[in-house]
Amino acid sequence: MHVLVASDGNLPIDTTVQFVTRLAGSDGEVTLYTVVEVPRTLLEDLRRAYEDIEPAPPVDTDAEYVSATSATPHLAVGWPGDDTMITRYVDDVTERRLGPLRDALAARGIEPSVVGEDAEDAARAILGAVDRLGADVLCIGARGLGRFEGLLGSTSTKLARRAPCPVLIVRD
Repeated sequence: MHVLVASDGNLPIDTTVQFVTRLAGSDGEVTLYTVVEVPRTLLEDLRRAYEDIEPAPPVDTDAEYVSATSATPHLAVGWPGDDTMITRYVDDVTERRLGPLRDALAARGIEPSVVGEDAEDAARAILGAVDRLGADVLCIGARGLGRFEGLLGSTSTKLARRAPCPVLIVRD
């Protein structure tokens, strides 16, 4: 059985590990998945945040992305391209959100795959991942922090209604 666990980092780890361990069993597959929305206006902030980190990320040689322009005269030639910065940001956020859950599953003998994806619509991206990865079960959280606190959140509601597989909603 393939269990896809979609999280924004707020799933209760102990409860999730208990359910995922039971669902996946000893021969199942587990994928941890998160959607990271990267506002394109964030790129300048990312450049500032990562400029002092060594070793420097690989340089994208596309001059459109790495050369100073009239709009960005302060950027040095050879600066990592936007795609490189977005990938690095998505990887960092993915590790922060899913690392503790990955480690807790590993302690129980399950080595999950970890996937972070840049997308604007979390529900659509998760449903796409369910199809692409062939998940048998989708495990999600339900914070419900909107106007109707205590109910399912909007993403959880969409997933529960539209997923082509059973959906396990984990709450504390």
